[in-house]
Amino acid sequence: MLYIYSNTRTLNVSGFGGAKVLIPDSEELNPLQVLLLVFVQFGLSTPYDLMSQAGMSVGLTSPALKRLEKEGLLTCASGPRNRMRYSMTEKGEDKLRASFGSGQPRQWRLGRFDTFESAPRAIFLAWASSGVDDAHRCVSRAAKELEHQSQRKQREAEELHDSMLHLNADLARGEPGFDKGILIAMVYRLMKVASDAALLKLQAEAVGKMFPLLSDLPPAPQISRDQGNPW
Repeated sequence: MLYIYSNTRTLNVSGFGGAKVLIPDSEELNPLQVLLLVFVQFGLSTPYDLMSQAGMSVGLTSPALKRLEKEGLLTCASGPRNRMRYSMTEKGEDKLRASFGSGQPRQWRLGRFDTFESAPRAIFLAWASSGVDDAHRCVSRAAKELEHQSQRKQREAEELHDSMLHLNADLARGEPGFDKGILIAMVYRLMKVASDAALLKLQAEAVGKMFPLLSDLPPAPQISRDQGNPW
């Protein structure tokens, strides 16, 4: 499983040979929060800005922005046309720099079952925090995770296919007490799993096609309080 670093902190555990374990840390920012702070820091300060310029849905960003405001990382004021305009607080700037600071894990979380949807955000944050090389590594990890999921689904589809053939043979022989509902359900499940396997394989290929795009990226921006020369 990839990217278990976000929202965790390390503890030394006595009695286990000084082993270190990762435990949840509610004070750490999740990847969406970090992404929104980066955008606000560089002037995308309204939900409309995020939708029109970054292609992010209002339904996704508005609750997250309100949460960041509640935590004191952003302030909010009414702008033109009554649009809510957000600004970074000193606490927000410190938190953002800490997320990108030295000594922090350079991986960004990809969910087990939403790797494809999470990939653009993870790759962007890898680039913004560490540069193109880390973005390359993130693309590679995402593609490998999707390929792994596809292979797992394909094996499941093959097992279901074999089971379906056995059940179909029982039906043909007129086995007493045969439950046709089980066979019907298995046919549906087989179609769904086979479709998932094919989709995941295509997603792995699609993520891999991002490699050529990375060579054209500008240098990563410098996250600081002085944005006069962010590059």
